[in-house]
Amino acid sequence: MTLNRELVWSFLHFPFLLVMKLFILGYTQFVIWWKVFETSESVWTQLDLSLTKAFETTEVTTQGLVDHLNSTINNVFEVYTPQYYDTYLTVERTFFDLTESFPDSFWYDETVTEADPRFVRLQEILMELVVSVENSLFATFKINGFDSIKDAEDGTDLEFKVSEKNYTKFHHVVCFHTLAS
Repeated sequence: MTLNRELVWSFLHFPFLLVMKLFILGYTQFVIWWKVFETSESVWTQLDLSLTKAFETTEVTTQGLVDHLNSTINNVFEVYTPQYYDTYLTVERTFFDLTESFPDSFWYDETVTEADPRFVRLQEILMELVVSVENSLFATFKINGFDSIKDAEDGTDLEFKVSEKNYTKFHHVVCFHTLAS
């Protein structure tokens, strides 16, 4: 009789324990994502302040802009060390692209509009920089899209593919958590 009671108890109790375990694992992922986005917001605020400081000077130069951004990113990388060498290469390449593509006269050219190819290129370079730093933050928190990317052609392609994988993971965690609530 006792054996039957224990079997029934185990049989009825197992689904409860399984659901509880899955809920705890999902909630842990949700908390990690929360921390990642909190950290990302802090980093973007720092980058925004860096850009603002670069443009507050009386004489805006490309090198000054690069120096401000580089200082901010180095401060971030001291706390959240990149897990992949490709991150350093991408950041270095974007700074090189900024320096080579934008002479100091660009910042004073009043004919530049949002449709200007130079302005579009500036946005692309800054977006690549932001995505690289964001991917690095994700990897630091063990949300790693780098592991599943094998066919990237270059640094730009790699960073954007990794970002896509990271946000796909985010979508799965948030959708699952929302459905479970």
